[in-house]
Amino acid sequence: MFHLVPHCPKTLNRIVVSTDCQRMNGSECKFACKQGYKTRPGVEKVICNGAMYTPDDPCEAITCPRQFNQGRVVSNCAGMIGQRCDYECTGYGYKKNKNISFIQCTESGTWSRRTDSLCQQITCPKEIPNGVLVKGSNGLACSSAIGSRCDFECNSGFLKDPSVQSLYCLVDGWAQDIQTLCIVPLAVSSEHHGQAHPAIIAIGVGAGVSIVIVIIFIFLRRKSISSKFALKRMEEEVMSGPEMQMSTRFSFDEDRVDDYVQYDNYPVNINDPNKRKEPNQLSLTPKKTCTGTSTKYDSAIAIPRPHAKENTWNRMP
Repeated sequence: MFHLVPHCPKTLNRIVVSTDCQRMNGSECKFACKQGYKTRPGVEKVICNGAMYTPDDPCEAITCPRQFNQGRVVSNCAGMIGQRCDYECTGYGYKKNKNISFIQCTESGTWSRRTDSLCQQITCPKEIPNGVLVKGSNGLACSSAIGSRCDFECNSGFLKDPSVQSLYCLVDGWAQDIQTLCIVPLAVSSEHHGQAHPAIIAIGVGAGVSIVIVIIFIFLRRKSISSKFALKRMEEEVMSGPEMQMSTRFSFDEDRVDDYVQYDNYPVNINDPNKRKEPNQLSLTPKKTCTGTSTKYDSAIAIPRPHAKENTWNRMP
């Protein structure tokens, strides 16, 4: 009678045993893992145990590392072969490479891109307007890395901002405004820069506007004075007309003004028989009225009244 000897399978799950393995109970066999799997650390052989091998799972799936220098893949990525994954940078002072948006796991268990190129160190600009960085806090060249401190110098023709001695690099750039580190003096020679400084231009424009304002003011002032002068001249012409000829030699009391007339700029009392002349139809007109109990006539005029009766003397209101 024949007895059947138990044999282990040639392939099982993720392994393939070598061809020289007898696969009999107790046999030790070399093996290889199927595609996409790799030997677990410390496992070199499997032992046939009836219809099974021990250890029962000597191979594990090949995956790409989920963490790498200064970064890692996102949480929903298992890193399996062929899988495409996004990543993020976790190291302080590092940022994601803007030219690499995703990575893919290869059959060898490595990512399709070098992991040391995925996260880049954040540095501050190594160039400043109108100046140069000279050295770092250690006396060596300025690294411009986060946390570094650097000194600077200004180019010829520019002045260093006295309030800034050194630059400090932060996560979002230099702590100081590099646009104002090296400034142009207020008076700049055109042979160095070829154009006037904005401050000089502003001063010139302001001076020009001021001059225009002064000219307009003088013009309006003179026009106002001329108008007043013309008005005064007109008043004088009216006052010096034939009906407003004045005589300032004598003053007359209001209560006796009717007793006086003017002949040839000389007042005559018409009630005086010795001084009486032929009637000439005259009237007296006051020049102005002053404050007080009585009105003084600083001057009087003689106006002929052609239709007046003889010996009648009229006083103008």
